[in-house]
Amino acid sequence: MKKIKTVFCSAVACLLVSVSFVGCGETTYGEFSYDDGIAADGENYNTKEFYRNELEVDFYADPGAIYVTEGEDKGWFFTYGTTGNGGGFAIYRSKDFSSWESVGFADVKPEGTWVSYDAWAPEVIYMNGKYYMYFSASAKNNSKYAGHYLGLAVSDSPRGPFELYESETKNAYGETITKSAPPIVFQNHFDEMRASGWAIPTGARSFSSIDASPFLDANGDLYLYFVPDNDNNPLTEKNMICGMKMLDPATPDYTTVTPLVASLYDTIEKVDGQWTGVGDTGIDVINEGPFMMQHTTLRSDGTTKTKYYLTYSDGEAGYKNPFYRVFTATSDMPLGKFEKDKATPTHGIASGFKHMSGTAHHSIVNAGDEMFIFYHAHVKRNLGDTNPRALAVDRMAWRYDETLGYDKLYSNGPTYSLCPVPNVTSGRTNLATHAVFRATNAGSGMSTDLLRDGVIPIHDHSDALEFRVNGSTTIEIILKKESDVSAMFIYNSYLFDNAFGKIDKITLEGGGKTYIINDLRFNPAYYDVQAKYIRPGAAAVASFKEPLKVSKITIGIGTKLAGSGVIGVGDIAIMGVQK
Repeated sequence: MKKIKTVFCSAVACLLVSVSFVGCGETTYGEFSYDDGIAADGENYNTKEFYRNELEVDFYADPGAIYVTEGEDKGWFFTYGTTGNGGGFAIYRSKDFSSWESVGFADVKPEGTWVSYDAWAPEVIYMNGKYYMYFSASAKNNSKYAGHYLGLAVSDSPRGPFELYESETKNAYGETITKSAPPIVFQNHFDEMRASGWAIPTGARSFSSIDASPFLDANGDLYLYFVPDNDNNPLTEKNMICGMKMLDPATPDYTTVTPLVASLYDTIEKVDGQWTGVGDTGIDVINEGPFMMQHTTLRSDGTTKTKYYLTYSDGEAGYKNPFYRVFTATSDMPLGKFEKDKATPTHGIASGFKHMSGTAHHSIVNAGDEMFIFYHAHVKRNLGDTNPRALAVDRMAWRYDETLGYDKLYSNGPTYSLCPVPNVTSGRTNLATHAVFRATNAGSGMSTDLLRDGVIPIHDHSDALEFRVNGSTTIEIILKKESDVSAMFIYNSYLFDNAFGKIDKITLEGGGKTYIINDLRFNPAYYDVQAKYIRPGAAAVASFKEPLKVSKITIGIGTKLAGSGVIGVGDIAIMGVQK
């Protein structure tokens, strides 16, 4: 599983790797080892250092995920997904995103309960010392409960068992929640919804809903987002995302049920007391799979801006489409109004991608100083065949947008190449974030901040965030303090014409020693010269067998995959521990 290069050097010849000790006017050569992640069989790699989206957790869709910060499962990522069972959800956990452990099944269809079949899209939130699982399912007694309903199960542990929610007392509407009926029944509260702007026709008998997604605001308020899967909405569009404030974990304030985004519209406003779609996007046909986040931007002048980021899935044929992607809409309030960033998908493939397909219906998890997007993808990577779908994970990042005046959300995926294991597992951080960068031959207007912003350009819409040089470059990196460096990731251009073929030379200095790597390879599995194709999001990698004490790094890049001219570098990550 582990490809290690160990090279001895002498004063006569230095092959690939050397370490020099300088003193008393002479240099003595020794040895050190590194792993470039390229195994002889092209497949195996060191799973203690890297992960890759192998799509091994399959027949698994719509993943909800959490990072556990207390209790016996502290330090584990848990994920919950739709399976072919129809009566519950498979539960997996991992620390490194390479090894996934099946830890149970959340059965939400026991005898005597309301759930009938088609249990979909679970999401779990931790609050009040318990784990609450929101989902949707078809209900029994179809004459009374037609369609899909939002459900709730609860557990003392992230691994379950999860049991359908029951209330000990009556809620604000005088209702008692039991396991025999859905907890949220919109048709019982159509009067409240009509009064708040919903054009629900008289005689409507159901309000079928899917894709439940909870959000706990910083002030402690709980919201639930969902998709009305029926014709009883004011915009005559099935694919619309709504939100509502919750009075308790199972009871909405039905007067707050608010449409937030709808397919084909830029935003939603009240016109003459009725919810109305405004502006024509002309692109998005489906809006589903919501996930909400709150984020505060700290501007350079010391001021702040708090926004709500509603991420959602969109694709012409839904999850069956290879271009099923994640988009973002933003608002100053948790219930809008929301404005779509319609021009730039946050996460998903672009035309010509061969390594991933159908990468959406997601959840987003913060762990330590990192953020991850969990999503499903088609196992048949370049065909768009939806049978089966499987779990994948990539990093995300915030980057300030001068035009918007606040941070914009970016995904560094979808990837099918080596990524560093999560920092909360490795104990390392990206030291490049606070390092000083200098580079020669930078293109016009290029800032070296692009090399350390944590954003890896994947598509044309992030093209301006790729650092480019004219012909060749020497990049000098001064770390904030001398640190123990364990690995380096030098991300290639997402464009074949700008891609480097190798890293010509890396010099690492620190602790009175100098370490040199010559000709660090870029994995040949990630490109095809004849087809002029490169796998976006991939890096040249050096992982050291033992951490090296480093204060300065110099990187020389001048060899392209093909031709000459501009070379692009997506980002640089230096994984280690600052001393």
